[in-house]
Amino acid sequence: MRLAIPLPEGGVQHFEHPMDGGPECWRATFEDRASGFTFDEPVTAEWGVALDPLANSGR
Repeated sequence: MRLAIPLPEGGVQHFEHPMDGGPECWRATFEDRASGFTFDEPVTAEWGVALDPLANSGR
């Protein structure tokens, strides 16, 4: 599962999660093609618990 949030500056913030993972499996990624800046970091389980309902609301 991937949630994508376009930012006004042109970057895109992503939250990614395997379909069979728990709240501790979320990752935050960011990409800005203009600057070339990227990151890919794990999200804490506390944040993941908050992301789960958001991700499931579109199902």
